[in-house]
Amino acid sequence: MIEMTEIRALFLGAVLNPSWLGGEPKVAKSVIESFKHRQISVLAKGFIRKGAFHKISELINPLDINPVYYGRYIRIMREYCPNVLLSWYDYDTSSLAAALTVKIPTIAAVHAHWPICPTWNLWNSESCIGPSRKRCYSHMLLHRNMIYRPLSGFGASLQLAIRKRLQRLGKIEAIVVPSNFMKTELVKQGLDPWRIHVIYNGIDFRKSVTIGPATSGSTRNVVFVGNTLETKGFLDYVRMAKVLKGLQNTQFLAVGHGVSIDPVKAIGYVSKKDLSSILKEAAVVVYPSLWDEPFGLVPIEAMAMGKPVVAYSVGGVPETITDGKTGFLVPRGEYKILAEKVALLLKSETLAERMGTNGKKVAEEKFNSVRTNYEYYALMKKMVN
Repeated sequence: MIEMTEIRALFLGAVLNPSWLGGEPKVAKSVIESFKHRQISVLAKGFIRKGAFHKISELINPLDINPVYYGRYIRIMREYCPNVLLSWYDYDTSSLAAALTVKIPTIAAVHAHWPICPTWNLWNSESCIGPSRKRCYSHMLLHRNMIYRPLSGFGASLQLAIRKRLQRLGKIEAIVVPSNFMKTELVKQGLDPWRIHVIYNGIDFRKSVTIGPATSGSTRNVVFVGNTLETKGFLDYVRMAKVLKGLQNTQFLAVGHGVSIDPVKAIGYVSKKDLSSILKEAAVVVYPSLWDEPFGLVPIEAMAMGKPVVAYSVGGVPETITDGKTGFLVPRGEYKILAEKVALLLKSETLAERMGTNGKKVAEEKFNSVRTNYEYYALMKKMVN
């Protein structure tokens, strides 16, 4: 009989810091909690990088390593002595380089396009087909937070940095992605398909998830959840809402966005509890994301609440929403068709209820955090043994 080795796991990544918002931190936190519940030894570290040296490292970094954090990670690994590393997004591949140096089996969770795009999203006013020196330089020049980079010479080292990322990902034992779409994107860049494992993100159904009323009172709520970035499609949501402005007893809410634009009422960032309450009272949830979402948690959060979802058919979203069964998929940028589908669901409560019920069933079976966490555990156990 083969003796099973005890897992001693190290989790590294900026997204593990409590101040980091978004879908990936939710998934990482759930996995960590499930490991602790199994009484597995876990050490999780998430550092937010600040200061002049970090900025310089961002400007010109052809090796894709921050020497300060590379050294810190090696010290952590030698002190904690893990037998497996699960690396999450962390600005660069310093943690992967450290693990290769110390010779620790490693899994990299890739929940965004950071291995092949300097701004993570393969979006430059339109969908980008992939990395090249010209496209990436132009992308960064137009990006509002990165205009200083090409001016300081970063553009010249960009291709080397991306090449290093892909090389390190090609050397580690396993990569986890949240959709088959993401797996295909990485295989296109030369990574071995057998190294890449698809593990869908999940919702915790052990906590109270109940189907709520379509609306509170006579008002029907159409809900958008997303940040202020162009990629999330807020302006398309506003355009859609303007098309439907004449509908009676209907209000258009934007959660996560701080600026109201008639007829959309912005709510801003809310707690997880408040978001659940808002989704519970929604009639329809709209997900007009423009970039190629690697997965997208919002659709399955809405489905878990028994709500129909109308979304652009981008990236991994078609793997969560079944067109005509749990919601509607619309071609990217076609906000008028988006409006037609929302109007149809508002008009037919029977259709909306049927799609919501179907969506909840799919979410429970396919996007359950118990299943997600077990698949991470099974992969780690396989690597350790």
